[in-house]
Amino acid sequence: MLAAVTPAACCFRPTVDGEADRCVWHAGQELSARKTVDALVESCVPSTIRDQTRPFAEHFGGAILSGCTLTDAIPVARTALYGADLSGATVSGAVLSEANLRGADLSNADLTGADLTGASLRDVDMRDADLENADLTDANLRGADLTDANLRSATLTEAKLFETTLCKAYLGRADLRGANLENADMTGANLGRADLTGAVLGRADMTRATMQGTVLSEASIGRAVMRQTTLYRADLSDAYLGRTDLSGANLSSADLTGANLAQVDLSGANVRDGDLSAVNLGRADLTEATLRNASLHEANLRDADLGDAVLENAVLHEATLTDAEMPNVVLDGADLHGATLRDATLSDGTLREADLRDSDLEGATLVRTDLVDADLAATTLRRADLTDADLRGGTLAGSDLRGSVLRNVEVSQGTRCGRQTRAERAAVGAEAWDQIARAYNTLKSAFSEGGLVGKARKHHVLERRARGYEAKANGAISGSLQFAEGKRVPSFSREHGNVGADAAYIGSWLSRVTTGFGVRPFRLTLWMLFLFAISAVCYEVDPGISDSIYYSVVTFTTAPPPESEPTLQVVRAVALVETFGGTLLIVLLGYILGNRERF
Repeated sequence: MLAAVTPAACCFRPTVDGEADRCVWHAGQELSARKTVDALVESCVPSTIRDQTRPFAEHFGGAILSGCTLTDAIPVARTALYGADLSGATVSGAVLSEANLRGADLSNADLTGADLTGASLRDVDMRDADLENADLTDANLRGADLTDANLRSATLTEAKLFETTLCKAYLGRADLRGANLENADMTGANLGRADLTGAVLGRADMTRATMQGTVLSEASIGRAVMRQTTLYRADLSDAYLGRTDLSGANLSSADLTGANLAQVDLSGANVRDGDLSAVNLGRADLTEATLRNASLHEANLRDADLGDAVLENAVLHEATLTDAEMPNVVLDGADLHGATLRDATLSDGTLREADLRDSDLEGATLVRTDLVDADLAATTLRRADLTDADLRGGTLAGSDLRGSVLRNVEVSQGTRCGRQTRAERAAVGAEAWDQIARAYNTLKSAFSEGGLVGKARKHHVLERRARGYEAKANGAISGSLQFAEGKRVPSFSREHGNVGADAAYIGSWLSRVTTGFGVRPFRLTLWMLFLFAISAVCYEVDPGISDSIYYSVVTFTTAPPPESEPTLQVVRAVALVETFGGTLLIVLLGYILGNRERF
């Protein structure tokens, strides 16, 4: 029962019986039985005065309400409760909007459904407090301690949680959109399915936190600590995670599209099935990370460290991996179509069945790399080091191998090379053709050492062909087609060069069309048949030759038979040509057959 007249020494309110100088709000805990709802309401100033008082409607600073019940009937909105003791109190459903509870003790308090919008909760002790469904929109919780607190489905939109302690707090399905959690301690906290869209978590510590299904799109998480954090199916699209420590984190099936992970630490992290399309991972540490089936389409991994990482079946279509360190990386079945891997290090890596079509591997290190069944068609491999690489079943057709190192490469019947169309289209000058020829020579040797005679011969032909174009580039005469009055006509102009090189080019061309550079008997056989047939037709018109076919066969293989003698001078000339030509072609056929045994 309240005293009738005597004001309390603590404030202007009347004292409580048994307390000489304390009102019902400030009386000791031993009188908590008298701190009823009615008693607390009766001691408040009238609403007419409250509405006119600014900035606070009433002052309850230092109030002792431990274990008390504060219902919505008690007018505590816009009141000053700084330093108050509300530990263990029941404040469920109470309206504390714009109240000042700075430094108050709300540990173990029941604040379920409470309205704390715009409230000042700086340095408040809310350990083990229950704030389920509470509304803390725009509240200031800077430096507050919410260790083990329950904030399930709480609304913390635009709330200020700078340097707040949320260790092991439960924030499942909480609304933290636009909240400021910079430097907050959230170790072991549970934020499953919480919404942190646009939130600021810079330098926050989320070690071992659970963020399964959490929405962090457009959030700023720079320099945060998220070691061993669970981010399974989390939405981190367009989020900024620069220099964040995500080592050992689980980002399986997470959405990281458009996110910035520059210089982030993902060592040992699990990003299996994650979507990192167009993500910036420049200088990121992905050592021993697991990115199986992850999508890194158009991602930036420049200077990233992917040593011992597993990217099996990952999609790196048009990704940038310039200067990336990828020793012992596993890229089996990965899609690197159109990717840029200039100067990247893939030594001892595994790229079985990887798709590297149209990719740029200029200057890359692929020493001892497993490229079995890999598709490197139309790939740029200029200056690449493929020493001891395994190319069995791989495809190098149309690739650019100029200046590449192909020592001790392992090839098989399934290895498909063919012409370096990309390099040949870009070749300008003798030096470029020399590099192309050297690449063909290396592949020829590799196939020859593997006993793959047919493929060795094919690359011998390609090498000789490239040497011919090298001679042409060094020559003194160049030919071109010009347009004259709408017609295409041949035009030749003399330039500075080596006339001997022109002769070498012509010799190379003749060798190509007649003997297939000394290894293709089919072409020579066609020339033999052509000479035989033309000669036989000519002999048919001469009356002195009774059997033209017989005469042509004997003349081609030995000399004109004496029993028949041509009567026409032209036919005699044809016989001489056939005798000489036949002997020459037979000699060349022996040369080709012997030359083929070299491979």
